[in-house]
Amino acid sequence: MNKNIQMAVVVLATAAGAPLHAEITTFSEVGAGVEVFDQGGSALNQSSFPDEPEDFRAGFLNGRFGATLDNGLTFGIDGDYRNTSLEDFVAPGQETNEGVDTAAQLTAQFGHLSEGLYVGGIAGVGQVDFLGDSTDQDVTYRLLGAGVGVERGSWAYGGSLLFMDVNATEDPETLDEAVIAKLQAEYALASGKTFFGAYALYADGKNDIDSGLGIDVVNGPGAGLYVRHKIGAIGEGRDVMLNAGLDYLSLTEQFNGSDVTIESVKAYVGVQITLGGSKTPRALRVAAAPDTTFAQMLTPIVD
Repeated sequence: MNKNIQMAVVVLATAAGAPLHAEITTFSEVGAGVEVFDQGGSALNQSSFPDEPEDFRAGFLNGRFGATLDNGLTFGIDGDYRNTSLEDFVAPGQETNEGVDTAAQLTAQFGHLSEGLYVGGIAGVGQVDFLGDSTDQDVTYRLLGAGVGVERGSWAYGGSLLFMDVNATEDPETLDEAVIAKLQAEYALASGKTFFGAYALYADGKNDIDSGLGIDVVNGPGAGLYVRHKIGAIGEGRDVMLNAGLDYLSLTEQFNGSDVTIESVKAYVGVQITLGGSKTPRALRVAAAPDTTFAQMLTPIVD
């Protein structure tokens, strides 16, 4: 293991009260792929201006790094970034069209893993930038919460609870003061090369927090299916995994007795490469934070 990385792990472990001679097991992976979004619902293009995108594509990058000590202390860092195909969608001089430009999320998990049971905390940040000049839509936000995961035989299941708070001072149209709850399960085939998973979530928050017209309630469910399958290897310990799935999210804004809804289906396919060491503990994976940028990408459309 790289000496600088090992030193960082030792510092974290020592700060948490672990002995310096603790054995360290690391795991890491990187990935890339493409996504296709299809959007609908009563909120989409409910007015003649602006023209909101009904479908678009994005390329994404993601990665994960973490370590487990022999006393069970475990931490993991997850990051993802996407860039959409919408940069030419806004007409010259048009302020905005609720078209997403880029989105990113970075989260950290820190907890305890023993006999397949993981319990820990989550902290993170996210950012979504929209096309055009409207600062009410661009958003940087904080995440804080906890996750629990269990691996028993072929199954891994768990969930997370997150609190989301936007760093903004002017009438943000994105999701703020929100709670996002997620449940997830994953099944491994006997070969150990294929994993099927599913999750469900519910988001409940607000937007237009500083608006003089009043605060709007925004909430709704989401769900997803995915498969990870080993398709090859690059040298020893570097598995190449197919990573594909479908995500669904529906958000409804409630204001003055009138409800409008935006729905989005995202299909994605990519590859994930394990960078040596051990594989990510499945209990940690199912206890991780969901992709909260998906909700932030949709919320301005219902505003």
